[in-house]
Amino acid sequence: MMRVVLIALAAAMLAACAGLGRPVSLEERAQARWDAVISGDWERAYAYLSPGARTAMSESAFRELMTNRTINWTGAEVVEIGMCDTAVGSCDVIVNVGYRVSRGVPGLRKPIELTKGVTESWIEVDGAWYFVPDRLR
Repeated sequence: MMRVVLIALAAAMLAACAGLGRPVSLEERAQARWDAVISGDWERAYAYLSPGARTAMSESAFRELMTNRTINWTGAEVVEIGMCDTAVGSCDVIVNVGYRVSRGVPGLRKPIELTKGVTESWIEVDGAWYFVPDRLR
């Protein structure tokens, strides 16, 4: 009887731990990137950039770019995974992004809050998904 209990306990522990090493899905990574952007965690947001984007822009330049914008992101929700090219490991991710414009618009007396659907490009590198920005400026 004790042996059955120990086997059942071991099986329960293995089942509980099974999800710990699982690969993170594209949807989860895309949402986590936006969560980092919205919270202003630029170090974490930078880590989601593709290796090529990180080569083209330093983390400090990325931080400066993100903090000097005329908008503030207020929320984001991954809506769906769009077109994917499995041959090259790339997918589009559709995200609804909420943002506030509070400066930089002539005649703007109070902030404007908007939501916009955006399509992002992501690539898979060594089993992990990375965001590919349209442009770095």
